Amino acid sequence: MITLPHCSQTEIEILALAMYSKATLADLSTQIKPDQFYFPDAGKAFDLLIRLDQEGKPTDPVTAVSESDDPTVNQTIIRASSEYVSAERAEYLVKRFLEYHQRRTYFKIGKKLQELSLDTSIKPSELTDVIENEMMSIHFSEENREIIDPKTAAIESMDDFYTRESSSEPLGIQLSRTQTNGTIYGFPGIDKCLYGLQPGDLILVAGQSGEGKTALAQNIAALASLSQEYLTYYENTEMTASQMVTRFVAQMTGIPFEEIFTGRLRGTPEQIALKRKNIEFAHEKFSKSNIYLSELPSLTLGQSKGLARKFKHKYGQLDLLVIDYVGRMEMDAEMKKGMQEWQVMAKITKEAKKLAQQLRVPIILLAQLTEEGNLEGAKKMINDTDATFFLERLTEEQIKEFPSATHRLRKRKVRRGSTERDILLQFNKPIQRIFEVYYQQ
Repeated sequence: MITLPHCSQTEIEILALAMYSKATLADLSTQIKPDQFYFPDAGKAFDLLIRLDQEGKPTDPVTAVSESDDPTVNQTIIRASSEYVSAERAEYLVKRFLEYHQRRTYFKIGKKLQELSLDTSIKPSELTDVIENEMMSIHFSEENREIIDPKTAAIESMDDFYTRESSSEPLGIQLSRTQTNGTIYGFPGIDKCLYGLQPGDLILVAGQSGEGKTALAQNIAALASLSQEYLTYYENTEMTASQMVTRFVAQMTGIPFEEIFTGRLRGTPEQIALKRKNIEFAHEKFSKSNIYLSELPSLTLGQSKGLARKFKHKYGQLDLLVIDYVGRMEMDAEMKKGMQEWQVMAKITKEAKKLAQQLRVPIILLAQLTEEGNLEGAKKMINDTDATFFLERLTEEQIKEFPSATHRLRKRKVRRGSTERDILLQFNKPIQRIFEVYYQQ
């Protein structure tokens, strides 16, 4: 019989800490659950202490024993009462406790997968879902926040308010910049309606083929991770990394993408030499940026989620995730069996929102509109987003009214801000640069 990893002394010392003071118990209860103990009696004892605290009763050993009618739990409490060493050991003990629990959980996942794999009536896609959900529960636990009492919620909200009030930093990832001449560059309209990109946000940008979806996403990534120091991971399904970088360089230099991509620079010898110098400088600048790319000719839902988790684990941080685009994402054939295309799209969007919340990162999800300007599964997809924008080319009549604009971001949904005014854009396709055009209203 296999003995799973555990340490009885660690669990006993955790109980000793919990009985040391109510403040220590409150701190421990936000990190540890009773069912995470290897020894059931220790878990029951910890659960008892939490219950006593919630009832306003003392949590000392004498009270705990008097409130319990389980002899083995009482023995555990009595043993723990003499094992207290120091409150300074709390962080070390909690870390050690959770590491043992994590190892046991990995073993149980492996055993569960082994048993399910032998059952031929279970689809492989179901096995993937089981493992993915189990792994998510380990790496991105919700810290026992299933039920938050009003006092805790109010205190946290007030703390957030004071932090924002005292900070000179803008809220969320800002997508606009004020240049030295006073002009505003980027997307202040998006900033205004979202208050910056917030952790957990899912922003859907839909547009027809060739109308600038990728250019918009890249310009947003550049504002976040070239002009600022946020880490962006760009999951790209259409181009090589080299082609992606070439687009960024075109935006940075103002040199047409075609010239850089083909290596056929146009102009006088002096102009060509200057362009080459600017291209070299832009590549050097990009190499020092925080924009990370993927080459993914095919991207499944599971891969997208797994790569994002891997990125955050590897770099310890992920500030912005771009998925380009939902129409090229795939699902396991058996998983989507019997589902229509719009249902697949809706499922992917729902999972993207879940991922944004679990990773606490804003996600920009690109989608393709049909030739008629519609989005497959629009209603269900939009329901799971915090903001949905349709990127559309302006009509001739609209261009007459707004001569500097070529496109607009039509607000289909904005959870936090107003949907009244569209965001007017200028898309310079040769250099893949897209930015907002401002009008006094």
